[in-house]
Amino acid sequence: MRILFRVSMLISLLAACRSNKAKEPLPGKDCKIVKLDSINNVYLIYARQKDTLYKIVSLKEDSHTGRCIVVDSSYRLDLVSLFINNIQGYDLSPKHSLDIGGISFSGTLIKVERDSIVDLYRARNVKGLCLTN
Repeated sequence: MRILFRVSMLISLLAACRSNKAKEPLPGKDCKIVKLDSINNVYLIYARQKDTLYKIVSLKEDSHTGRCIVVDSSYRLDLVSLFINNIQGYDLSPKHSLDIGGISFSGTLIKVERDSIVDLYRARNVKGLCLTN
């Protein structure tokens, strides 16, 4: 009887874990694209989530897979900061270091706009101007 009880509990537990796993959201943030721009070999994608504006960089490369990014549309973007946020206990992101004006991304200087953007990002799920997932 104990074995039957343990087996039924194990099956219940596995079923609960499987159903919870299916409900996990995709990684990233739902962002509305507000502007597209480019400098040399880099696309600049400006995206907004609530009251936060993100400046996202992406190399100019052909991608014929996935959806193309369009202004005024919303996408789930998996964002990663281009700055080191913690090195030996110090936060080196531009929001804490006033002397960082930008970063070189693939040989192109991308500036931080202090009035509205305090960090630069890349999106793991963007190639060129297309979503990869």
